Formats: sequence, C-alpha cells, structure tokens
Amino acid sequence: MKEIVKELYKRKLISDKLLTYGFIDNKNKLTYECMLDNDFKLIVEYDTVLKREVIDINTNDPYIIIDLNTELGRYASSIKDKVDEIIKDIINKCSVKDEYISDQTKRIIKYIEKTYKGKVEHPWEDDNVVIRHQSNKKWYLLLMTIDKNKLIQEDGKAEVINLKCNNIDIVDNNTIFNAYHMNKKSWISIILDDRLADEIIYSLIDSSYLLTK
Repeated sequence: MKEIVKELYKRKLISDKLLTYGFIDNKNKLTYECMLDNDFKLIVEYDTVLKREVIDINTNDPYIIIDLNTELGRYASSIKDKVDEIIKDIINKCSVKDEYISDQTKRIIKYIEKTYKGKVEHPWEDDNVVIRHQSNKKWYLLLMTIDKNKLIQEDGKAEVINLKCNNIDIVDNNTIFNAYHMNKKSWISIILDDRLADEIIYSLIDSSYLLTK
C-alpha cells in the first residue's frame, strides 16, 4: 500500500471523523473501501499512517500503474484522478490543522513561552517562525520546516531550530548540525525529532537567549 504523506503535511486525522465518513474499525485498523468503476476498487487504511491501494477486482491484484513515474494513458489517469479526489475528500473532512509536526516541537515552544514569555512570529509567507527578544528585537530562535536530506540522509520533512551558539565544537552532524541557512560560525541547527533530549535543547535555548541579549 502507498503511504499518504504529502497530502497530510501538518494535518492530524481524527478517528471519529473517519468512522463517520464510512471507515470500519477492523482490529485497531480503520479501513474504507469504495468502487471506482466496474473494474477497480479503492482500499484506504489508517492505523498510525494513512495508506491506499487500488485493486483490480477481476484479478484481485494491486493496480500499481497509477503509482509509476511514467506518463499515464487516459484510462489510468482517470482512475488516478478519482483516487486523488477521494483521498483529498477524506483528508479535508476527517483531519484538523496541526501547527507543528513533532511533539518535541510543541514541548520546545511551551518551554519558551513559559520561561521567556516568547512569542512566535511569522515574518514570511510560509510556516517558518522566529522568536525574538522584545527589547532589542534580536532573534534567539528560528524554527523552520525543511527536507531532512538538507541535513541528513533521510527523506521526509522535519522541523529544525537554529540557535545562537558560542561553542561550535558541539556539532556532531547527528544530533547537532552546522546552521542551515545561517552563519555556521555562530549558529547551530537541531532536528526536533527526539534525537536530542529536551533538557539539552532547553539548555542550548537558554544559551542562545543570553548570547543575543
């Protein structure tokens, strides 16, 4: 089954909404089936991720043509369009906007709000944010959503914070990285996916706050 990733970016599926939509609870896995035409049906599954598969009901085999990186014929394109429309409908009706991707990001933001009364600002027309001193307006944290492969050999999106740092020797290119899109001599990047403990990140935030006062 193909995992639905891009369409669910920063969205959270709600099980009750899926059940209302027509999904069936099958041993802790929610499933949904519908006919696309007389020959094909769509199966959608959700446990921790959303997946979908198209089945040729004449052979009971997966119809993988619509997932190949090749130009599709008119019929295959029509099947793919129907699938895409249904997936978008499910996501639109059964999910809610989630401001941050990772739980660690949410904990970091709460820490800053509680400790420094920091306010998240959106200076650009995207999801990237900064948190700055209210006195001198200097940033002490930049939060970005980037492709993981900008820092590590992994696919997918990741939330990354940039922090001011006076000890670049802590960069190990596994948990702490040279700053992405900022001065690598005085800033570092951290991927917020729990690879680095909250307490260490809190300490680095404290340091960044003091270095930018």
